[in-house]
Amino acid sequence: MSRKIVDLHPEAIAEGREARQWYLSRSTQAEEAFRRELERAIRLIRETPETWPRYLHGTRRIVLTGFPYSIVYTTWVLEEANFVADANRQTHFPRGGMCDANLLAFT
Repeated sequence: MSRKIVDLHPEAIAEGREARQWYLSRSTQAEEAFRRELERAIRLIRETPETWPRYLHGTRRIVLTGFPYSIVYTTWVLEEANFVADANRQTHFPRGGMCDANLLAFT
């Protein structure tokens, strides 16, 4: 079974928090609108990561509506595996299939 994950880069989290604080200093409505738009963009990346246009160096980008931010991300397939070590210390990877979307940064 596939599972889609959005993994936020620590610098992206910090920038998102900083932006929310900036909007909050303007008004609670502005901060709330920014938060909702950010959550919407992350949800769209999780649900349909291949929808958004290709960007730089194999990444994709979604532009936030109404705000001067975009989210740059990449997707890849991780092998879903049960690691089994035998007496010879060999590791076996039985099967694959998990899809991840990794959020890299705001631009």
